[in-house]
Amino acid sequence: MLQPPAFDPTSDAAPNYGDTAHHWHELTHGFDDEVAVRPQGNLRDWWTEADGKEFVKRASCISDQYSTYTIIDDIKINGS
Repeated sequence: MLQPPAFDPTSDAAPNYGDTAHHWHELTHGFDDEVAVRPQGNLRDWWTEADGKEFVKRASCISDQYSTYTIIDDIKINGS
């Protein structure tokens, strides 16, 4: 991902950030809760109850942190 043409150290920062952010965004889909119900496109929950609870436990630190960010004035982002 950090090789040309996706990333070029001699290029403007904007396309470099945009291209690499897109790749990282796609990688995070491997760790979201919607993937738990879509293996091979089948809509069923294949995680155990313990898996689901552990996911929520581990993911909550990200949503908690994201919820501290201010959009504008005193409006906070809804991290969940």
